[in-house]
Amino acid sequence: MGVFAVKPIEKNINPFKVTRTRKEKVIQLSESDIKNVHPNIKKMLKDFCKTDNTYDVPFYGLNSIDITFFLNHSKTPNLDVVYDPSSEYLDFRTNRHIKIGEELFIDYRVYNTDI
Repeated sequence: MGVFAVKPIEKNINPFKVTRTRKEKVIQLSESDIKNVHPNIKKMLKDFCKTDNTYDVPFYGLNSIDITFFLNHSKTPNLDVVYDPSSEYLDFRTNRHIKIGEELFIDYRVYNTDI
């Protein structure tokens, strides 16, 4: 999976200005909390919610995740994550021009220093 540009995107643009990721409340679950969960759901939890020692599940459930959750990792991303303490949302900004068909990447180390 991934997110790909369907049109050119100039530098310093938030390509997700309509789809905004809230710094939403999460419910923290442990491995033992999810041991009896259906394998397909468990895979989604591992793919989208796994942190160091817990699964940080969005308060409104997995159906509340937006397209930004499908961004893949790169050590040389073409999107930067912009934190604004006065906002409940994360912003993303292109750090260079993006061509049609190019995959959009973020650096997961912004969220997790173990990478």
